[in-house]
Amino acid sequence: MHKKLYGSIAGILLFIAALPTFADPPSQVGRVSHVSGQVSFRADKDDEWTEATLNYPVTSHNGFATSPDSRLEIRVGSVAIRADEDSEISIPRLDDDLIRVNVKRGVANVTVRSRESRYSIEILTPAGKVKLNGEGAFRFDAGRDNEPVSIAAFQGSASLDSGEGIIQIQKGRELIIERIDPLEYRVRNAQRGPFEDWVFARDQRIDRSRSPRYVSAEIAGHEDLDEYGDWQETTEYGTVWAPRITVIDWAPYRYGRWAWVEPWGWTWIDYAPWGFAPFHYGRWVYFQGRWGWAPGTIVARPVYAPALVAFVGRANWSVSFSFGTAPAVGWVPLGYRDLYRPAYRSSPTYVRNINITNINVRHVNVTNVNWSNPPTSEYPLRKFPHAVTVVPRQSFASGKPVMNQAAKLTAPVSEPVVNTIPHVAAPARRIVASEPPVQQKHFALPEQQPNPQTAVPRQEGQRRGWRGSEPSTAQEGSGNVVRTQPPVRPNSGHTNQEIRVSPPPAYGYEPNQAPRHPHRNIDNQQPRVERMAPPQSQPAPERPRPIREHQVGDSERKHPHAEKQAPY
Repeated sequence: MHKKLYGSIAGILLFIAALPTFADPPSQVGRVSHVSGQVSFRADKDDEWTEATLNYPVTSHNGFATSPDSRLEIRVGSVAIRADEDSEISIPRLDDDLIRVNVKRGVANVTVRSRESRYSIEILTPAGKVKLNGEGAFRFDAGRDNEPVSIAAFQGSASLDSGEGIIQIQKGRELIIERIDPLEYRVRNAQRGPFEDWVFARDQRIDRSRSPRYVSAEIAGHEDLDEYGDWQETTEYGTVWAPRITVIDWAPYRYGRWAWVEPWGWTWIDYAPWGFAPFHYGRWVYFQGRWGWAPGTIVARPVYAPALVAFVGRANWSVSFSFGTAPAVGWVPLGYRDLYRPAYRSSPTYVRNINITNINVRHVNVTNVNWSNPPTSEYPLRKFPHAVTVVPRQSFASGKPVMNQAAKLTAPVSEPVVNTIPHVAAPARRIVASEPPVQQKHFALPEQQPNPQTAVPRQEGQRRGWRGSEPSTAQEGSGNVVRTQPPVRPNSGHTNQEIRVSPPPAYGYEPNQAPRHPHRNIDNQQPRVERMAPPQSQPAPERPRPIREHQVGDSERKHPHAEKQAPY
């Protein structure tokens, strides 16, 4: 009897072990928060290189390459990853526990601004793996053109595991690695260049932001909300952020496009400079005749969603468009108390977490909800005709701009709400194992064409990032940029100014004057060009000091050529 019982239990256990297991997708992602110039992107190491776009989600295995006179910024909550011109980085791993960045070529900067950040952060360099010890600002130069690998800690501290021992890098110090095998290095005061000045200016935007009072600092994109909208206290929805929109028929999830992003599937990519946080967290509400975003309760680790919408329409649903009748796909933003039902595989625990951290649960008894099959919401926003967006199915699948394809609706849509997108399969993956494309074009503004007479050539022996030039900034999110052939390097023709231009009025986004009072009347404000003052001249690089061969286990011994620490 016991043998049969034991045999039955063993068989059940073997059957359970043989069942396929599906891990939940990560709750955290990164965001392409700034693109200046021509930046290439690929989802995996074998995928085809494409053009990087603002607000694209960043996750594991993604790769980026900047061309000359280009820069890139990626934000993962309170962590900022920035790449200088002519650089290549990849993200081997990005999940709830670890951020791992591989600096393959050029220069990258990593800034950790929150002491409460729960990420472990590792940077892979040609000299070994660097672990960041909490909050700080760090630069990583992969070395090229006979230049050494270097690691600088402007704030905070880090440790390098070179395979021959652990080397501590203290605040204000820079490790110059002249030789990797065997390891030979020297230490000097960390020195800032134009790239660090640009990084510092980007970080100052966070210091002026009021959004961390209302949302978690781990929500990527919250730093852009103050510039393009205002916070308002409401009785029903709590604190609501309202964007300043001038387009009459504007609605959430209409001015952007859809893209397939693993492991979530169809993901919304918004064109607005602020269009990340409000479309992947919280809920949209319609109050006082305008749209507003209700972020809900502040939590330490909010859960990312690819698009907080409910899809409408049956498999054979067709709609009349300007060009004729065609199969259609429609969607409506989730309202304040609407529950989100993921179309991708996920556990009941994941479904619970993605809902209770993104809605106010005062009116939802979460203890009695079957999270493996949550109840269907009422979707009250469907009663507003302008809230529902409908496009041809082919346009949806090909990632075309939605606002150019949407049907003109004059009455509420009566089609049922569906959990998955009907008959819209994942696009075919294009695998092309290759190096980053050679960039032949440069993003420049019409009023800021390169002028060879004002170019600042790189001095002989000067390291990358020290030639005193800055790239001009393209119009973020608009897509309306002018490409011109760049002059022959090193005469790039740029000055030490960052040009920031508000998006064109056609998209209806009006940025704030920064800094400004949160309740200032901006109804008559016009788009403007903001020029930042050039950075101060930098000191000449320090003369090389004698090189000492590293000894294993020597990390605690003071280097004979170490200097006093210098402040950032």
